[in-house]
Amino acid sequence: MTTVTVKNLRRRVKRGAHFLDEKSPKWAHDVLLSELNMRYETTCILGQTFGNFGDALPMIFEGGTEDAWARRAVSNGFTLAYREFENPRNWSRLAELWATEIAVRQLPKKG
Repeated sequence: MTTVTVKNLRRRVKRGAHFLDEKSPKWAHDVLLSELNMRYETTCILGQTFGNFGDALPMIFEGGTEDAWARRAVSNGFTLAYREFENPRNWSRLAELWATEIAVRQLPKKG
């Protein structure tokens, strides 16, 4: 069972959040933190933003293959690498880091 460091996951999530800021600027407002579960296709970040994890990949990663989409999904913190799946702590850390990114974006803008 592989454990991913928080530092590594944080880097992935920040990359993914910035990526989504470019692709869909209001993405964070589509996510219900109370429903966020990174293990499931419809309640993860991409599922809540685009309807379904699997359908979102070709939309946001234009061109490429399914393998390339999967690698990019991991590097952007949208999911875990296959070897990281079995450790439940990885999933909870991933969700916690996404929740932080979302909460910051959901704060009312000043000025």
